[in-house]
Amino acid sequence: MSKSIKLTLSQFAHDLGTHHHITLKVSLVWHEQYVNADDVTRSALRQEFVVNFVRGATGSTHDEAVALVALKRTERSADDEKIVNAAGQKFRYHLVRPEASSGLKEVDPVAQAIKALEKLTPAQLKKVLAAVAK
Repeated sequence: MSKSIKLTLSQFAHDLGTHHHITLKVSLVWHEQYVNADDVTRSALRQEFVVNFVRGATGSTHDEAVALVALKRTERSADDEKIVNAAGQKFRYHLVRPEASSGLKEVDPVAQAIKALEKLTPAQLKKVLAAVAK
C-alpha cells in the first residue's frame, strides 16, 4: 500500500521554483559549452540531453530511449511524443537559451534608407544628397 503525500500547492510551487532556479544555474556550464561549439558538437549535445531526459521521464534503458528518440514523430505514441518534445524544450531553455525576442523583425537601417532613396525622384534625391553633404 502506498502512502499518501501531504503537500500543499504552495509548497509544491515553491519547491518547483527552487528546482527551476537551481537547474538553470547549474546548466550554465553546458550553455557556455553549447554557445562555443560547432554544429556537430551542438547536435551531439542535444542528442545526449534528449536521450537522457527521455530515460529519466520514462524509466527506460539507454538503448530504449535512443530507439524512442529515433522514431519519427508519427511513429511515437502521443505520450512519448510529449516527452520527446518536453526534452527538446528543456534543452532549448537550459542550454541554447535563445535571446528574448520583441516579436519585431530586426531592421537594417542602411537597407531601409536605400529602399527609401530608391523611391525618390531625381530632384528629391539631389536635395537629400545636398543635405547629407553639408
